[in-house]
Amino acid sequence: MRLTLQPGVTIIFSADVGLGFSADQVLIAAGTAAEPILLTGAQATRGFWKGISFDGTLKPDSVLDYVVVEYAGQTKSDKDAAAVKMTADSRGVRASITNTTLRESQGWGLYLAASAIVPGFSGNTITKNQLGPVMVGSEAAHQLLTTSTYVGNDIDQVAVAGNRVNKAVTWQAIGVPYVIDSGISVDLVWTLAPGVTLLMGPGAWLSIAGDAAGLHAAGTAAAPILISGLQKTAGFWESIVFDTTLNGANAFDFCTVEYGGGGTAKGDLGMIIAKSDSHGVTLSVTNSKIQYSAVYGLWLGGAAISTLSGNTYTGNAMGDIYQQP
Repeated sequence: MRLTLQPGVTIIFSADVGLGFSADQVLIAAGTAAEPILLTGAQATRGFWKGISFDGTLKPDSVLDYVVVEYAGQTKSDKDAAAVKMTADSRGVRASITNTTLRESQGWGLYLAASAIVPGFSGNTITKNQLGPVMVGSEAAHQLLTTSTYVGNDIDQVAVAGNRVNKAVTWQAIGVPYVIDSGISVDLVWTLAPGVTLLMGPGAWLSIAGDAAGLHAAGTAAAPILISGLQKTAGFWESIVFDTTLNGANAFDFCTVEYGGGGTAKGDLGMIIAKSDSHGVTLSVTNSKIQYSAVYGLWLGGAAISTLSGNTYTGNAMGDIYQQP
């Protein structure tokens, strides 16, 4: 089934209804700058209708271009409701979203499951949404680009459901922080662009294990990277652990890493940890601020190959650097 909406179409939705697509069903909503498509509620009330959902739709791609979706995202029956929601199991879901405005949702503006593929994502405005602009799986967060805007919501944060970063990807500095709700395991090289902010939730952690895995967080003096706690309390989140990875991409430069080190239940005694057996581990930390850890700022294993220069250390409870004999 293919539903096509022509430029200039307006659809007004009654209470508690939505527009849903699954399997081989496709939505082509292609407006123009002069004649956008409007999908709205019969009342100008957040959550008046459910919104648009794509569930396991793969080929051909659905399209939203020059569309306004407003007053949707009803959270009464779905706490993660959104104006546009893309969900699927491992088979994935695909849709292109360009030049589109998602506003006045009772939930999120946009929800992207971990397996969501968004081949086109630019020119969008995601604003005035109650829960925030976007909820996204960690596998899909790299598709949020600087060519869209994410500000003006009740909460200007992108919520990230932590699981894996399973591709070599870059997370962009999109003008709002990413909030990590749990652990993320990194399988290949994960790059944080200059200016990115990660806010770590309680108990959140990052694990970079194996030579294929890497974390490359290279900011600049003008656009440093911040990895902090959602609350400014020492030990609020756990640790960043580099484990038996000799990947040369492993680096912090012009970064601030703070308020972690809460992983002592696992025996982690550093906010940033480089550990390995005789295989070794490589890590560079330069021009960075390592501060307010509940344990050591840096914990370096005996086989760690580390480059440390130009850093400042403040308020680390057990000390700034521990070097294992």
